Amino acid sequence: VGKYSKPLSNSIIFALMSAVLSTLVAAVASYLVHRTNMPLRKTIDVTAQLPSAIPGSLLGLALSLAASALRFNNSVVLIVIAMTVAFMPFSYRIITQTYAQIDTGLDDAARSLGSNQLGLLFNILIPVSSSGLYSGFVYDFIRGVGTLSAVIFLVSFNTPLASIKIINLAEQGDWGEAAALALVLTFITFAILLLGLLTGKIFQKRKLKKGDRKSTRLNSSHL
Repeated sequence: VGKYSKPLSNSIIFALMSAVLSTLVAAVASYLVHRTNMPLRKTIDVTAQLPSAIPGSLLGLALSLAASALRFNNSVVLIVIAMTVAFMPFSYRIITQTYAQIDTGLDDAARSLGSNQLGLLFNILIPVSSSGLYSGFVYDFIRGVGTLSAVIFLVSFNTPLASIKIINLAEQGDWGEAAALALVLTFITFAILLLGLLTGKIFQKRKLKKGDRKSTRLNSSHL
């Protein structure tokens, strides 16, 4: 497995970058669609969910052809874009459901106090919905670590990925090395998922503690 440290590190780094980007884009898109009165809300909503209907291999091939036509050879950027676009619809739906649980009266209160659209999004909605954002991030990260179809046409000799390397080893008949690399990738995925679950529980405990403190303050002020 030590021979394939570069494909493993590339898979983790690229998945991390794409998960951050997809979560941010999904958070902004969900806010524009469901918390504002923009005239292009339906278009943004359809565009944000459209990649879920496109096969990953078709998306990767389209990016490869576009990059070839533009003579753009940075495979790192292309891989991150492919992962971001492919998995953004999932985080978009998760974040949309999180926003739906937040009362719109909070938006009106923030605007009445002088907050603009960006301030409402980054200073109020995103902190309040941090657990949903983190869930979308973890989901995209896990999908990105083991993705194959969206990036199979975009990898190069300088940007190997663990999932592609496993397929290549299996085709060459190196089943032992392929199995070892697949096992390590599986352990990494489960470790990420476990970390996400533990962090989610920490978020819930903090919210419960804050709620208990607020209720205690209200009771004491009432008395």
